[in-house]
Amino acid sequence: MLRQKQGICLLLVFKIAFVLNLSAQDIEQTLALANQQYEKAQYTQAISYYQRILFFDKKNYNSQIHHRLANCFFNTGNYEKAAESYDIAWYSEENDSIKTELVFKKTSSLLLQNKFQFALIEILNLKDDLSIDFQKRKEFYSGIIYFGLEDFVRSESHFKLVFSEKVFVNELEKLFKKNQKIEKLNPKTARILSMVIPGLGQFYSGDIKNGINSLLLTGLFAYLYVNTAINFSFLEGYLIVFPWFHRYYTGGYKRAGINTEKIKSNKRAVIYQEIITLIEKSNS
Repeated sequence: MLRQKQGICLLLVFKIAFVLNLSAQDIEQTLALANQQYEKAQYTQAISYYQRILFFDKKNYNSQIHHRLANCFFNTGNYEKAAESYDIAWYSEENDSIKTELVFKKTSSLLLQNKFQFALIEILNLKDDLSIDFQKRKEFYSGIIYFGLEDFVRSESHFKLVFSEKVFVNELEKLFKKNQKIEKLNPKTARILSMVIPGLGQFYSGDIKNGINSLLLTGLFAYLYVNTAINFSFLEGYLIVFPWFHRYYTGGYKRAGINTEKIKSNKRAVIYQEIITLIEKSNS
């Protein structure tokens, strides 16, 4: 029995040694295949190969692979995994310029997940003595982050540092003034206005079509309620018509608040896109 156990142990040792030797021989070929798929933009296949290499050899290939692996995750829309891999790549990288580039890429991954606070931490941890190009990119990302956090004063101040020409700064100021007007729209105010006069909250936010619908429908059921109460009885009006009036009345002022928030968000998105377009124009 003892000899049988010893034989099994020896067999396992030989098998493990064979697998390790095989992986060492094949790892360079796998890396070549991974890089080939990466260059062809076949990122899903490249991810599989890179992960296989890291499974067998985390020490020798860590710094080379995690950066490309992160790019693969980013290009396939897996921004959470991309951020994780950029972070690992940062810790294994020795070149300061590449480390800074990795921070920007991780920040992009976080922004695409709307994780503005985490993105801000990454940007604030960058060194102060950045090159001119990196400093501009830092200001650009800071502008985006603060815009996402709805701190528009800071956002504007950072975006301004991206521009070198006064004409673009003036255009930027106009865009942020438009954004200030958008911020004055208050969902709570819209709800209160629609409580006072159905549809008024929608008119306040610029939602004319829904405002007219709310006014007409609520007004119609109010008329039917009063007419039924006069011609028949108050109880019949209350039981038959009032539930419909109440439904459209309450639904109208609730939607007024919700739609105002959506309108603010949509208009803000347009302003943001115009800012990005302006920056692209200044760099062309």
